[in-house]
Amino acid sequence: MGAASTLSLAITDPAKIAASAGPPPGNPGDNANALLALQNQNIINGQTPLNSYAGLVYKIGNDVCSAVSNQQAGGLVLQQLQNLQGGVSGVDINEEAANLVRYQNAYTAAAQVSSVVDSLLLTTINMVTP
Repeated sequence: MGAASTLSLAITDPAKIAASAGPPPGNPGDNANALLALQNQNIINGQTPLNSYAGLVYKIGNDVCSAVSNQQAGGLVLQQLQNLQGGVSGVDINEEAANLVRYQNAYTAAAQVSSVVDSLLLTTINMVTP
């Protein structure tokens, strides 16, 4: 435990604690009162010790709250991105093959329509020319 484990208390009688500011008998609590007055003095960044500690606790609590909120928001964004990725990469091969056959049939039908229109146009032109 180190040096602190060998320390012992020399005074066990509270009446023998020196709380006076000077050797002549006077107010027996001068030192204790001076120590007590420290709580109302601006000694830490222009603040009293209690106000400084309260500000520190508030800042830590606020930082923890912000960190938790950011972590939750990040988790929601991650979940949304994973859902979007699943929607894009979750391709059904059978459905895509059926779509290809359907598009091929539509292209073939369009080509036949174009061929008929070309044939009609050619026939019409030949009818008009002598």
